[in-house]
Amino acid sequence: MIIVDTAIAKRLESGKPIRVGMIGAGYSAKHIAAQIQNSFPVIHLCAIANRTPAHAEAVYRNAGVTDITSVGSAGELEAVIDKGGFAITDNPHALFECGPIEAIIETTGEVEYGAWAVLEAIRHGKHTVALNCEMDATVGPLLKAYADEQGVVYSNTDGDEPGVATNLARYVSTIGLEVVGAGNLKGFYDVHRTPETQRAFAEANNQKPHMMTSFVDGTKLSKELAELANGMGYGVANRGMHGTA
Repeated sequence: MIIVDTAIAKRLESGKPIRVGMIGAGYSAKHIAAQIQNSFPVIHLCAIANRTPAHAEAVYRNAGVTDITSVGSAGELEAVIDKGGFAITDNPHALFECGPIEAIIETTGEVEYGAWAVLEAIRHGKHTVALNCEMDATVGPLLKAYADEQGVVYSNTDGDEPGVATNLARYVSTIGLEVVGAGNLKGFYDVHRTPETQRAFAEANNQKPHMMTSFVDGTKLSKELAELANGMGYGVANRGMHGTA
């Protein structure tokens, strides 16, 4: 049986890192890029696509990357990858159409655009990992079906709540116990929060007030649990799920 660390060791020994492109350059992208660049030598984050390339550049620089090339096409991106470099672009098709890129990380946090990006990645034969609970809870099962048809992987990220809860549920089942319920709790849950009450916090952390509200009022919590239910084949106890009023 080949387990993850064995597979990683083989890629490192071969000198062929996993070539990955990322769509989105926000809060989550910044931390993912930093972790990849500083902790995972087996992954080469080749390119970041964002409608504002300066934001993509900022994500790279936060991760310690300084040699950054701006590209506009898949051909230009491939030339950068061949040299082991890093690229930014406002053209996501440059990533989708670039042969050397094996996988796409989608971090936009937007339902419609995120679904489009994942579909395009799948259509071009790229394995795709989404850090987008909103999109995944809405159309994730459909995207998984398309990925299966194309013979590629579509998955949500490990490390965010649905991934952590899924691993825990799988562990419980593996040791012979039956999972009869799964949930997620927030210490700051408050259904009465609004974009106005969250505006100061959002601005202090370079976030959007409506997004910060969804974290606190239960909206995102419910989406994360719907995603867990979709992935594990669980039902939902009641519409809106359980929670405190």
